[in-house]
Amino acid sequence: MENEERQILVLGAGIGGLSAAFELLKAGKKVTLIEKDSVAGGLAKGLKFGAYHVDLGYKQFYNRIPQVNSFFDEVLENGIVPYNYRIGIYYNNRIFEREKRFKGILRGMQISDLLDGAMSLIFQKLRYWFREKKTIEDVSWSGKGEFFSILFSQGFDEKLKGRPWSSVPKDQDSSDLFTWEKHLPF
Repeated sequence: MENEERQILVLGAGIGGLSAAFELLKAGKKVTLIEKDSVAGGLAKGLKFGAYHVDLGYKQFYNRIPQVNSFFDEVLENGIVPYNYRIGIYYNNRIFEREKRFKGILRGMQISDLLDGAMSLIFQKLRYWFREKKTIEDVSWSGKGEFFSILFSQGFDEKLKGRPWSSVPKDQDSSDLFTWEKHLPF
């Protein structure tokens, strides 16, 4: 059995399965990759519908990690094509645009949303004037207000990381926290 070469089965042709199969092949292993879908890519695939290209997944996560970019460059032989994508935030049965260039400063918000955000900002500014900021949530809410923090970054990041901002100390390096706050126009 020591000299007998075994074949390795990789289930799923998403980012993880494709990466594992690629590394195993580079190491000279025999690999069989099985995917139930008709298109490889998992959460990072895109599909074409007529004149439209639709991302089904989370490509924007991967391009923030230098090691992943290097890996993709190696696999695709520098075939990564940058494109101008749009990201929307689904909230209260509406989609708000991440980029103001698509729908202006309101990004699809109604005036009532903007007023809710402004009131939240004023309330949180007053609240944290007298209260010590202990967590990432405290810092974000005191700077952007609860409404805008949750809408544009906190809710998403908490789901992605599986930890509430209220449990992350403010002095922790927040570079691993995915946040769009630096992109907000206010």
